[in-house]
Formats: sequence, structure tokens, C-alpha cells
Amino acid sequence: MYSGTATLLLIHRSPQARAQVPALEPDFWGTMFVRVKVALRSAVSWWCRLGLRWPLVYVELAGEAVLVLEALAHRRIAPRAGDARRRHAFVEEAEAGGKVSDLSHDEANEAGKEKQPGGPHGTVQHLHQRHPKVHTDRTMSRPHRVLRLMNIYAQRSRGADGMAKEIHALEELQSELTCPVCLALFREPVILECGHHFCRACITGCWAARERGSPPPTNPTCSTNPTCPKCRKSVAAKLRPNSLLCNVVDSVRRAQHMDPNTGGGGGGGGPGRPRRPGTGGASSVGYWPRADMCDEHEERLKLYCEDDQLPICLVCGMSRDHKTHNVVPINEAFENYKDKLSVALERIEFQVEEASLFQRHTNDRICHIKQQAGDLDRQVSAEFDFLKEFLRQEEQRIKEKLQKEKEEKLDQLEKALTQATEQISQLEMRADELRLKLQEEENPEQLKGIKDFIAGAETLFDLPLEVSVDLHSGDILGPLQYKTWRKMHSVLQPALTAVTLDPDTAYPRLWVSPCRSSIWVGDIQPNLPDNPERFTRYNIVLGYESFSSGRHYWEVEVGSKTAWGLGVAAASVNRKEEISLCPDDGFWTMGRRGDGDGSGGGGAGEYEACTDAEECPLRPPRAPRRVGVYLDYAGGQVSFYDAGDMSHLFSFRDARFTEPVLPYFNPWPIINGRNRQPLTIVAPSW
Repeated sequence: MYSGTATLLLIHRSPQARAQVPALEPDFWGTMFVRVKVALRSAVSWWCRLGLRWPLVYVELAGEAVLVLEALAHRRIAPRAGDARRRHAFVEEAEAGGKVSDLSHDEANEAGKEKQPGGPHGTVQHLHQRHPKVHTDRTMSRPHRVLRLMNIYAQRSRGADGMAKEIHALEELQSELTCPVCLALFREPVILECGHHFCRACITGCWAARERGSPPPTNPTCSTNPTCPKCRKSVAAKLRPNSLLCNVVDSVRRAQHMDPNTGGGGGGGGPGRPRRPGTGGASSVGYWPRADMCDEHEERLKLYCEDDQLPICLVCGMSRDHKTHNVVPINEAFENYKDKLSVALERIEFQVEEASLFQRHTNDRICHIKQQAGDLDRQVSAEFDFLKEFLRQEEQRIKEKLQKEKEEKLDQLEKALTQATEQISQLEMRADELRLKLQEEENPEQLKGIKDFIAGAETLFDLPLEVSVDLHSGDILGPLQYKTWRKMHSVLQPALTAVTLDPDTAYPRLWVSPCRSSIWVGDIQPNLPDNPERFTRYNIVLGYESFSSGRHYWEVEVGSKTAWGLGVAAASVNRKEEISLCPDDGFWTMGRRGDGDGSGGGGAGEYEACTDAEECPLRPPRAPRRVGVYLDYAGGQVSFYDAGDMSHLFSFRDARFTEPVLPYFNPWPIINGRNRQPLTIVAPSW
């Protein structure tokens, strides 16, 4: 608080300082003093809530009573021995009757002029009459004398020779703020028990030098306490900071910095000693750039408001705007957000690695699709070599369909790759911003909006949607000649494979027709041999024909059955114990599982392919009544089609057949009287 008041006093009474701000309106100074008065009253209320009962003093300036704090010490400071020779003439104690003793000739004339009727109020005599205790207290501490100097300095500048007098008053004021050891303005001033003030570094240096140069005491009862370099009294080694004196020194330094006649650098030990910003000693009393000062209260920014994301001063921290906010010391905020920035940088770097991995994986998938498309293209061409000129149009149609699907797949992957590349660039830019943020010099300005900056930096890598690399080869290839034959009966011969049922593998409740082309569920058949080939736990029957090479296709009439299963099975599958109808157990099957809940009770039903990884529900556009099964043994492919329009239902690819496989049929049990219809193999029509 003293800092802001002292600065206004010096600027208001110094023509040189006023010259620095010529654009300000005449009402500016009155407005500023009202703001300081309100701020000081707020500070007094704050200190009272803390239980500190400090006396107050009023300094009159231009007719405005400005409330200032009188002392920062928690107790009275005793009078200092031998201090009379250092007291200046215009601040010596007043006589009991109200006179000011030992004034110089010019000062007495000035005081007489100011006591004339009609003169400006605020003379030394007038101030003494208003506040006699301030001028008659013989135990006045250094902060009190500094305030008196500032008041007299302000009043003397009203005369005709105010220029010289205010410079003299400033020099006298500076002498009160000079350390007796280094003879420079105080830096981190501390007070001893005897009442004398020193720079913290100066007094600790004096005591350290004394300890190094003095012999150890011979008398054990002799006191080892350090002594005051000024009065030689033994004092305790406890150093109490004087924040009031520190603020006053700050004000003087800033005033000297503004006044060109003082040398332009008030940060040094006195006038004429230039000081470069940022090169001073203790930061508590040095020249502070505007970025480190509160614009409203001219106090150092020592706190950080987490809610508003703004650096604030101590007065702001106690105001209503921030009283209920989460406020931390600014140094702690620097450390906290350095850690958060580091964590955000680590996350960004991890996301860059993840995006790069996805980029490489996507490139591999693109190559795989291109290779697969090329293989399928060659197979399609080989198939259509049998069709001559009559089949050219059909061949072109199939290739265009393949090209369209290929372009769709590649387009999806290219979009995913482009999205990943853009996100990598954004993540790298954000990482560079975070690195620069971490390398910046600590400055309260960089903490403004730091949470939003980090939140914006902490955007997670948006993984593009998974794109299947499998082309619908079953829809394109499959039993290509047979599909073409359905359109050209006069050109192609039927390609259906003759498949029959093996009764020796049938579950005891399954009844096989005499022609071995149909299977249905009934009562348990008596007197059946328990041969090794028979299934004893599931309603399964295998085909009689086994396949260990070539390509084969057969169709099965499912009609209106609500549950069924079709496919192929390895010859060595387990037929006596519990199994899963998945490739791991030697089954490549798909089927319908009754109603949507799989109960087999009728309704639309649920179609499903039995894969190893997870359930694979199928959604055909309509319920197929005849299902085609295509086996490419060498190519490791098992595909299923709606034989009504040859639409593709599902395909197993990359199957590794190591033994012969047989057709698989499962009519499923009868549930709630439904699903009684048989499964019937469609015989070739030639």
C-alpha cells in the first residue's frame, strides 16, 4: 500500500515526473487518489480481520485526506542510540507547544508563508496541529520518519523554489532509505532487536565475517550473540523483514527511474548510479517491469488465481473478486503448470508415435488390398478365358464391379491416411508449441489462459474408422461360371457338384432319405450302431463325398426353416464330445438361429457366421430359401450365397486346409413344434 501512495506523492509533486505523462487529464490525479484511498481502506479492513491492530496516520495532499498505514512492525521500535546526528532539520521533533525546532532559515520562511491566512492548508504547523503525536513522538521509527519526509517533501514543492527543495527532500528521503553498510538503497530490508535496519545480505555478511575473524570465546559464560554493526549492542540472530520499508524503497526506485535528473536509473544505490532492468540484487526491492506489477494496485504479482487463470497481487487475492477462488503462490503455479505442460508434451509425443504406427499399418493394408485385387483380377481373367467373345460383356461388367469396390476401399483408406497425416502435423505443431512454452522465461503473462492452452494441447488422436481390407471376392469370383450359366443357359453347362449324405455320421434323431439327399429331425432311431463316425451330441450329418482339391459348389434347399446350419467340416472333427462350430475346431459354417433371440421359435430369425474371433451376425436383404456353398480348397475359401439371385452372404478366407473336408448339414432341433421342414440337397440338372 505504501508503494502506491509514495509513487503518487512523488509523481504529483515532481514536475519532471509529471512531464512523463503529459496526456493525462487534470482530473486524473484526484481520481487516482480516490482509488488509492479506497484500496488503503480495503487493506486496513483486511489486516484487521487478521487481528493486526496497527495505528493509522493521515497525510494531507491537495486537500484530500489519504489513508496510509503507519507501521508494519508488530511492536514499537525503541529509539536508536546516536541517531540524533542523522536526523534532518525538517523532521526533528516538535516542541511541546507545537513549534518546529532547528529549522533552517529557508524552511522557517517557507513555514511562515504557509501559515499566512488564505495560504494552502497542509503546512508543517498545520499538520502538527492535526496530528501532534506524529511530530512529538521521540520514539518514532524509520517508517514514521519516512512518511514525514514524504509529507514535507510534498508540501515544500508548492513554493516558488519548490524544484530545488523537492530534490533536497528526495535526497533526504533517500538517506533514510540507505543501508549503513553498503551505503545503497535497502535491498530486502530487515530489522534487528535494537531497531536498526540493514540489507539482509549486508547484515548476514557482516556477521559471517565477524565469525571468521574473531577467536573463540575463552569465557564459557560470554555471550556468542551477534552485535549490531551500528550501535554494537548484542542482538538475537533472528532477522525480521520490514515489508513497509521494502515498499517505500520500491516507490523511491520507481520515482528515480521516472525522473531524468536523478540519473535515470533508480535501481542503484543513489542518484547517478544507473541500473539496468533485470540486473539488480534482491527482487523484493528492485525495479520491476510493468508485466510483474498489478495494474490496479501497483503491487507485485505474487499470486495466481486458478479459476480466472490470471496472476494477481496480494490485495487482489483478498478482494471479493478472488476471495472464494483457488489462489496459489505464483512460483507454485509455475511449477504446477511446468509439470502439466511436460505431461501434455509426453501425451502429444505418444500420440505422434501412435499416429505414425497407424500410418505405417495403413500403408501395409493398402498394399495388401492392391495385391489381393490383382490376384482376384488375374483369377477372373483366367475364368473368362473359357467364355470367348460371347462373354466379353459379362467379363467387363464383373471387372467394373471389382474396380468400383477396389476404388471404394482405397478411397476410404486414402481418406483415413490423409486424416492421420493431418493429425500428425497438428500434433507435431502442438508439440513444438509446448516445447517453446516450456523454454520460455518465467513470466506471469504466460500463465494467462494456461489451462485452456493445455486443454487445447491435450487433444487425443482421433483414430479413423476401421476399413475392411477384404474385397467381396465371393461376390465377384465364387462359382463364376455357374453364375454366368444362370444367365446363359445355352453356353455353359451346370457346375453343381453332386453331393449326398452319409447316414453313418448322422445324429440318432436325424432321418436320412433313401436317396440320401434330404435330412430331417424325428424320434431316436433304434438299433443304430455306435460307430466312430456318428455324432452323438449334436444334430449334425456330413456329406459322403470328401474334397482335398479343386473348386466345388452345391446348393441346399432350406425353405421356411427357422433354424439351420450349412458349410464344410474337416474329416477328423470330434464327433463324441462338446465342440464349437468354428474354424478352430474344424468347422467353417453359417446358419440361421431361429428368432432374434436364437430360440428357434419362428419369426425373422438371426443369421450368423461362426468365426473364431467373435460373433459375426449377418443381415441378408431377404431370407434365402436356397443357399449355395462354394469351396475353393487350394485358395482356402468357403463362401455362401443366396442361390435365388446369387447374392453373396459370407466368405471364410485364408483357410488352411490340411486334410480332406466334407459338406456339413445341421437341421437343428424342433422347438415349440416348429422347424420340422427338411434340408434338401439340390441335385445337378444335367
